[in-house]
Order: sequence, then C-alpha cells, then structure tokens
Amino acid sequence: MNEFEKILDELDEILEDAMGLPFTRRCFVSRDKLEACMQDIRLNLPIEIKKARAIIIEREKIVQTAKSEAERTVRQAQDKAMQLLDEDTILREAQARANEIIGKATHEATQMKKAATAFVDGLLSKIEEVTGNSVAQIKQARKAIESEQR
Repeated sequence: MNEFEKILDELDEILEDAMGLPFTRRCFVSRDKLEACMQDIRLNLPIEIKKARAIIIEREKIVQTAKSEAERTVRQAQDKAMQLLDEDTILREAQARANEIIGKATHEATQMKKAATAFVDGLLSKIEEVTGNSVAQIKQARKAIESEQR
C-alpha cells in the first residue's frame, strides 16, 4: 500500500470517529487530525504524481520501442518479400530466355537438318546422274567392241 492510500485510510478513520449531528449528515471532526491529513496529502501528492509521471514516461518509452521494433520488422519483411519477388522475377525471366534460346536452337537445327538433307540428296542425284551416264557410256562402248569383234 502506498503512502497516499494510507492517508486516505486515515481520513476514513477520522470520518468514522467523527461525532454526528442528529438529523443531519453533518459531523464534527478533529481539526488537528484533518489538518495533519491535508498536510500529508500536500506532501505526498507530488511524490505520487511524480511516480505516475515516471510510469507514464516508462510506458511511452516501451510503446515507442515496440513501435520501432514493429516498424523495423515490417521493413525487414518487406525487404525480404521484395528480394524474393526480385529473385522470382529473375528466375522467370531466365526461364523464359532459356526457353526462347532452346526454341531458336531447335528451329535452327531443324533448318540445318533440312538443308543438309537437301544438299546430300542433290549430291546423290548428281552422282546417280553421272554414274548413270557413265554406265550408259560403258554399255555403248562394250556394244561397240562387241560389234567390231563380230
């Protein structure tokens, strides 16, 4: 129990000990006791007010610290979210670029294969033509030699 509460209890005792006036709610109290209580109130009230102010100041410090911590935590969470978002964006862009490169390479490989096939087919066609002509010439030469031997 603090000093101020003790003084209030003492005031209660003074009122309880006071002599009541019949048919009224008034009473006689000891002036000395009442003045002593009033003096105690005047002396202790500033102490209690100082304690209350100190509690309020401490509470404000705690609240401010909590707000600062909360703001710092929110900033960190936002920074982390942005970092993850940036990483996700970079990953998606890299995947899209890789898909684009793979698609382009696949297309170029298909075109090269078609070109190579067409080139080989052209060569084989010329070889066939040349060898076909050579075979025809060889057959003619053999016929000519056979005709001369007869």
